[in-house]
Amino acid sequence: MKRLYLKIAAVFMAAALGMGLLYYQQIFLKKNFQNETRIENELQSIQRDLISLQYLALQASYFLYFNNDTIYKKIKSIKESISKLKNDPALQSSSFLISAKKFGIFEQEFNLFQKIITEFLTLNASIKNSTVYLPTLGLKIFETFDSSDTHQYEINKLFAKINARVFLTKSALDSGFVEELKEYHNRLQKIESNVTKDKQKKLLQTALRHLDIFINYFPYFQKDLHYIINSPSMDALFKTIKSYNSEAAKNHESINTFSQLFLLLYLISILVVLYFIFHSEKENIKLRKIQEALKKSLITDTLTELGNRESYKNDRHNFKHPAMVLFNIDKFKHVNEFYGGEIGDAILKQIAERLKNNFAEKFPESKFYRLGGDDFAIVFEYVSTSHLEKVIHTVLDLFNNQTFITKGISVDITISAGASYASKLFETADMALKHAKQSKRERYAIYNPRLDASEKIAKNIKELKQLNQAIDNDAIIPYFQPIFDLQTNKVVKYESLARLKISEKEVLTPYHFLNAAKEAKISSIITSIILEKTLKKAQESRESFSVNISPDEIENPDEANMILSMLSQYKDVSNLITFEILESEEIEDYDVLLDFVKDVKKYGCKVAIDDFGSGYSNFEKLLKMDIDLLKIDGTLIKDIDHDKHAEMVVTTIRDFAKSAKVQTVAEYIHSKDVLEKVKSLGIELGQGFYLGKPKPDIIT
Repeated sequence: MKRLYLKIAAVFMAAALGMGLLYYQQIFLKKNFQNETRIENELQSIQRDLISLQYLALQASYFLYFNNDTIYKKIKSIKESISKLKNDPALQSSSFLISAKKFGIFEQEFNLFQKIITEFLTLNASIKNSTVYLPTLGLKIFETFDSSDTHQYEINKLFAKINARVFLTKSALDSGFVEELKEYHNRLQKIESNVTKDKQKKLLQTALRHLDIFINYFPYFQKDLHYIINSPSMDALFKTIKSYNSEAAKNHESINTFSQLFLLLYLISILVVLYFIFHSEKENIKLRKIQEALKKSLITDTLTELGNRESYKNDRHNFKHPAMVLFNIDKFKHVNEFYGGEIGDAILKQIAERLKNNFAEKFPESKFYRLGGDDFAIVFEYVSTSHLEKVIHTVLDLFNNQTFITKGISVDITISAGASYASKLFETADMALKHAKQSKRERYAIYNPRLDASEKIAKNIKELKQLNQAIDNDAIIPYFQPIFDLQTNKVVKYESLARLKISEKEVLTPYHFLNAAKEAKISSIITSIILEKTLKKAQESRESFSVNISPDEIENPDEANMILSMLSQYKDVSNLITFEILESEEIEDYDVLLDFVKDVKKYGCKVAIDDFGSGYSNFEKLLKMDIDLLKIDGTLIKDIDHDKHAEMVVTTIRDFAKSAKVQTVAEYIHSKDVLEKVKSLGIELGQGFYLGKPKPDIIT
């Protein structure tokens, strides 16, 4: 009997050992796959972003008006990826020592690359400004100097040559013309010294300053651009990826050896079990079913029973010309946060069922996958663009603006889709999906090479809830920051700034709620609250105030009409209001903006461009807007006491403002040195914490 008990114990031990080994193998393989996929994806993401960064730098150098924020966002994205990999335990493991070392070299190269590209953007802004301003000066010189006079005709002729050489130098990126420009500069300087008329002399002096900027900065500009295009960081990254692939392959060999050992031990344990239970056919069938389930689990999503990412990789090669439609639920994170993960999972299951039942009836050759989270993919043979669009519209009809009911809860969802039939199928479809997510009008996009765009960050639902509560409780209040006349040191007006009052001791700045407001499309409510409270304060104090407004609010007819209606209600003080339009946000329709400016000026309001120098700085269109003030961006002012590049840009803005008869305001004056520097440059107005912090009431 004792021997029987020992045999039974041996059976259980063998079975437990086999299952334990199999479970450990699955955990080990899954973790290793996840680690390698994560690192590989991050390296490829950095490579794509780096190529995109070089392309954006070229665009910035060629296009007259270019939003530098796209470059800084791309740099930020790369730095975040670098930080992730630096802190990734898998990359720092003994299996990838060489790759980690090469990645450290890449990081050093990228830090230098970032420094060069920042310097390049500063030089680029100065050169663009001079390139645009010199032809304008040429026209003024032509109008000012008498062409019938031989000497003055030569001046016009010389300036025409200067403009031609500047254009050739900038267009061809050839510094070989700089010496010729220096010769023209010397000739123009001699002419200027002999000119006696004040207006002519000032024109020539302005032209000489801009020509100085172009001559002095262009060689550095060209050098920086050449470095960016041929950056060693790209080569360092390529070496890192190559090294990582090599080490990953060696790691796979080791894993295969361990897997074979695990499999061998597992088979031994199975044989022991089979031996002790007399080779039971029933147990054999059971074991085969277990093996099939395990194999299926490797290529099947357990929640939806659709194919997973591994299944997609295996199936992709079965298509001759594959196309993919990738879609996901808009703001699905909010669904999980509002209703819980159980409801979110139920919705994902229903989507899978609709794909297998409804969609498959129309396109039976399609394969369906859940690639992670709420990302679903449909893969099929590419026939034509019209067929691809038919598939997309079928997906939208099935899922967009649909109501899903589960456990008595109705959840309305919308989806966005991206499609591609390019060689890198998933990557390009994902780019198209991200583009569709960012679009305000389109629910889908088909990939083309121009769709490389940065990801949009999802908003935190807690902030939105807090913001809605603040609106309901009248906790959105204005704080007033004084704006001083820098010559008289007197307060001439106040900027009305939105604040969210949590308690008597806690008041939040827009940093904590403005993005949530924009995401939920309720920023106009905040604007209306602040505007009305500011108008009431103007009635009470008879002081002047400025209120911030975004181009999105102006371009929305309902929101623009709300502002005009409020001005009509407070006609007696509407002339005390200045609207500050944010230049840092892209202006899509200048005609609508011009109409708005005309409408508010009928009530006596003034118009300012806020954060000037941070966006597109479209001088020609700004002149047509009939603006009253330019508020110079704080990033240019904060270091102006020791940053020569910032001083040069601010000087250019000042000259432009004076020529347009527009007042200038310096923001972010945070020290005495900055204040004195701003005064010396002739900026008329100023504000900042050094002069006065935002307060819940005005200075009395």
